[in-house]
Amino acid sequence: MLWYDKMKAGGLAILLGLSTVLSGCSQEVDAGEKLFQSGQVGAGISAPQGMETPETEAPDTNGKETSQASQALNNTSFAVNDTDVREIIPLTELPEHVFQTNDGKLLLLGDKAVLMDIDTYGMEICKEMTGLDFSFQDIQSCKFVQRENEYLVAGNYHKLEKDAGENFFTSSDEPRLMLIRFSNSLEVLETLDIGEAMGAQRGIDKYDFIDHGRKLLCSSMEGFFLYDLETGARTQYSLDDGLLGINTFGYMEAENKILFTAFYNNGSQADSLNVLGSLHLDGTDLEYEKKQTHEWGEIWSFEDFALIEDGKWNADGERASAFCYRDGKIQEWALADEYAAIQASETGKYFAVQSRDWAENGNNTGYTVRVYETEGGRLMQEISCPFSETGQDTMLCQCVVSEKAEAVFLLMCDRETKKDARFQVLKL
Repeated sequence: MLWYDKMKAGGLAILLGLSTVLSGCSQEVDAGEKLFQSGQVGAGISAPQGMETPETEAPDTNGKETSQASQALNNTSFAVNDTDVREIIPLTELPEHVFQTNDGKLLLLGDKAVLMDIDTYGMEICKEMTGLDFSFQDIQSCKFVQRENEYLVAGNYHKLEKDAGENFFTSSDEPRLMLIRFSNSLEVLETLDIGEAMGAQRGIDKYDFIDHGRKLLCSSMEGFFLYDLETGARTQYSLDDGLLGINTFGYMEAENKILFTAFYNNGSQADSLNVLGSLHLDGTDLEYEKKQTHEWGEIWSFEDFALIEDGKWNADGERASAFCYRDGKIQEWALADEYAAIQASETGKYFAVQSRDWAENGNNTGYTVRVYETEGGRLMQEISCPFSETGQDTMLCQCVVSEKAEAVFLLMCDRETKKDARFQVLKL
């Protein structure tokens, strides 16, 4: 069988879980009136009048398609109580990237490309990656979008080779931003060095698909680049001199607005500030903070709002926050986690935060995954994954929250060998 095996007698042990409902603490800031101060006009950019910044607290297919939809996977279900039923979906290979499609599938990319149905857990298509001169194991920071009859993936290709006798990886090649286009049956249709096509002079840092996959928005030290994937047209938006580079960004389609974080230097201090800003896609209405209000992290953008991670590492049990930008306002929620690395669902209705559990002696004892509701920041579910149940060498690789399946998919493997890959599925 490909990518999965039937569960054997005496298989994986069940993990304990806890489902809870708690309320998050919220604080709202009117970004339209207080968050940003207008930037100076950059090249081709007009900016509004100044705004005050608030003081805030804080097995081998030979390339052939394998259909297994008619073969019901004999998954083993475990019931600890009425709120915790987990199913174990074994995989024969650890995927490097996992994406949700618009039609109820998980796209798993590694040395193989796999489409897995999120309702039946059947591996509907499993193909060796042919037509490529690289593996998705060598692609970092992948972005994914589904168009009418195809899938698009963009990512940084960086071939890493392990030094003989050493524990680190090196590469003499510069990363290349590649675009890979698949058919719905996972045939590779096209590969393109998108960075070369765009002609970015100082390299591309961040990128994402916008306009339903018709365009690719990128950032570099020079500002933003917009590349039309259908016409090849390229547009550049320069930033103010005080903005020293984009850290991360997200694009809200309904708002036609880019929300970004960037380094800012006001000229009076040596250290650069990590500030939040926004810009319309036509290059107008550039606004950004002139005073750092938070240590902003990654941005997850959706149709008309964005989730922002807390970028600071909290010690001594201090709780991290998550932020929601909507209608020009920032809402802050205190989380039951020390570090807020978000994994959002398809439309952003839910988001999950995974954290490590520690014993009093400082030993790592497992993981906890908490799922929050974006509207109001309510803690919906707390999932415990102790090493006493999963095995001491277990690594939690990724958490996928699916609104369609109303489930959380936990991708796990052996920490050292990267073998024993499996999904644990828990219904919300």
